Amino acid sequence: KNPDKKKQINLANAITLGNNGYILSSNKLLASLPDTDSREYWLQRFTNYMQEELYANAADVIKKVENTPLHNLLRNRYKAARKGGIGTIFSTTDNYKGNSVQSYSVEGDVYIGFNTYLTASLGNYRFSNQAQTTTVTTTTLGLKHHFELGQLYASVSNANSGSAHTLYDLGFDYKLDDLTTVSILTGLRNIEFVQAIQNGFVTEKYYTLALARKINNRHSLFFDYTTSSLSDTNHFFGYGISYSYLPVKTPTKTHEFFAYYRRSGFNKQSELYETPDKRIAYGAGWQGRWTQTNLSYWLVRTTLELGYDNLDPTDTSPNIRVQYTFPIADKQEISVATEYGLRTNRLGNLNRFVHGYKLLELRYNLSF
Repeated sequence: KNPDKKKQINLANAITLGNNGYILSSNKLLASLPDTDSREYWLQRFTNYMQEELYANAADVIKKVENTPLHNLLRNRYKAARKGGIGTIFSTTDNYKGNSVQSYSVEGDVYIGFNTYLTASLGNYRFSNQAQTTTVTTTTLGLKHHFELGQLYASVSNANSGSAHTLYDLGFDYKLDDLTTVSILTGLRNIEFVQAIQNGFVTEKYYTLALARKINNRHSLFFDYTTSSLSDTNHFFGYGISYSYLPVKTPTKTHEFFAYYRRSGFNKQSELYETPDKRIAYGAGWQGRWTQTNLSYWLVRTTLELGYDNLDPTDTSPNIRVQYTFPIADKQEISVATEYGLRTNRLGNLNRFVHGYKLLELRYNLSF
């Protein structure tokens, strides 16, 4: 047996795995190659770390090749990589029940070293129904830390609508392998209905467990379960499963088909927010994306959903989203999106389609 030939084969396999998104498998193979100091080895090490935003690890690689011709190439790639960004978002939406939300927010993140980002956001949200309007302002500060097997994130928010209170989110994503990720989330968040906010905020302490499984490059599954306790002693549960199929994926276009099922409910009724004891929804749809030569792209997503609350008749709700994103300068882009949904109302003896909801969203993003 020729150990050098075996090493070359393993290195070639590691490069192929990394270039196809199997980063953990690629890193495992690379770690099994002792005394390897080739250009290809260090280039793949660096590339894998950069794909996972493990910038501290990538910087270590740059130091190790400091006296080689590879040094300048890796250093320039490192400098050109995104280390943060700022985005502004405006959106307005309303639905057939007379509820509407107008929001404006500014959010950003910046890399601060040690594979860690500092995140922050400011938001202003105006909630309305047919009789009342209330405004909530939020200030959020958080951290996000990447490591080879996943990421940790945490944030604390101050929400104010005449009276202020503190909210928080904690999350943990862990990769069991290149195809399977387990996520655990918990936090305290608002119930976003006008009456609930004006009643001094109804908050929800939630726990979520999620599993994402990539069957192969075309098929994937996702499952999540959430349970929560509310500050008014109510209790919520919800779970869902979804499947997606990606028949077309090229640098210029993707087509994806998906289907899902969700069930949720509350254990008691409230006059401050919607509390069906059983909500069932299931549907299917398609999403396409087309990238232009100037890096702008169109995205179209359409869904057909069937669902009902409690013992109500099943209603049908088709919707469509159209989004156009285009660059306006180096590392700057604008995105414009609109959604429109229809629905039947069989409980009101309407089998024809009527207005369900509409949404308009404008975004500006700057990366640095």
